[in-house]
Amino acid sequence: MMGTISHAIRLYCAGEGTIAPPQSLWLDDANNLGFGRSDFDGAYFDGNDFSFNVTSTIPPVFTITGTKANLYPTQYQLNEQGQWTTP
Repeated sequence: MMGTISHAIRLYCAGEGTIAPPQSLWLDDANNLGFGRSDFDGAYFDGNDFSFNVTSTIPPVFTITGTKANLYPTQYQLNEQGQWTTP
């Protein structure tokens, strides 16, 4: 799921250029990546478990965070370089 978000951020940056980066995943929020809230519902995660921060659109610089209290580790992060961390 975080890879899908990463891909969407990259497409957004390529298509939109230097305008304000996306601030939300959800279709019903302004300046978004275009996902429905249920698109991330699964066995372990749902849409509310994901967030992201885009600090630059050219070149793309971002961090995606997935958080789930009942998993260990409880948080995973993915950056624009494809690096995974568990802060």
